[in-house]
Amino acid sequence: MALTVIKALMAQAGALCLLGLDMRSRITLHGRDAALHGRCNMKVLGDRFMNSESMLHKFVLECFQYSLTGRLGHGLVHNLNGPLQILSMQMEMMKMDIMKYGSQSVRADSSDSGTALCAEFMDKAGERVEQATEVIARLETMIQIIGYRGQDDQAEKHARPVDMAEFLHELLEFWNADLYFKHRVDKNIFMPDGAIFVNMEEAPVLSMMDGLMAAFLGCIKAKQGSSFAMRLEPGESGGCRIELEHTGQAIPQEVCARVSASKEAYRKDREAAILDCSDISREAPDLLVALTLSAVRSVDAGWEYELAPNHAVVSVSG
Repeated sequence: MALTVIKALMAQAGALCLLGLDMRSRITLHGRDAALHGRCNMKVLGDRFMNSESMLHKFVLECFQYSLTGRLGHGLVHNLNGPLQILSMQMEMMKMDIMKYGSQSVRADSSDSGTALCAEFMDKAGERVEQATEVIARLETMIQIIGYRGQDDQAEKHARPVDMAEFLHELLEFWNADLYFKHRVDKNIFMPDGAIFVNMEEAPVLSMMDGLMAAFLGCIKAKQGSSFAMRLEPGESGGCRIELEHTGQAIPQEVCARVSASKEAYRKDREAAILDCSDISREAPDLLVALTLSAVRSVDAGWEYELAPNHAVVSVSG
């Protein structure tokens, strides 16, 4: 039932978009002809969704993936505002220093005292510039973390060596935009002493981890006082192993089973229908979509994926 409604809405919305674009490019359409052309567009797009479960499911997963940044919009602005305020304060302090030392140097009664004032000013200015530079670097990192999620998964298909500790740090930095997760969840993060580099395409791995984080955070919020743990370890034959755990509300076994089935179906056939929300409890669809997204992206990335009610392990060999 839910999928039928989604199909109908997507078909109608998409058809209206196509109709609007087409009518802008073909202004000569009027009245009966325009209406007929519009009905044709609606039928074509509607048939595309109605006759392809796979296309619809992929569309829903992509929409969910891109919606994560929007869901965290308030927290992202909040986290960006902090460094901006620090930067603004440093600039104000710099202006005050210029006025202070400028007026004192004019009143200096000897060249020695003027030189001393100039040296003191330069020291303070250097400190302020250094602090401002650190804030700007942090802002650049945060903007990059946000912007990367707006790219198409297909935009960058080449693999490159990635420092996994840094990758996970940036992942957590993004999810700290959920202010509940940032301030009210006890987090235990375990990273190895040495660096672990994995040669990989970042986009599908990032989507895989974002799906898991979205699902686990939903479970954590459903049970007050829950905690979250993440552990990065070297893989048995190179590569790495990432373990996530939460003490929140357990993921229903039926959801775990459906996610596992979807992953295997997608592994065998990339055009398979992969999202089954039928007969699922009202609270579970969002959870199911998040976990299905992560499972499907694990196949795209070539990673192993294990899911349990309070636990997940993703790994890749070297």
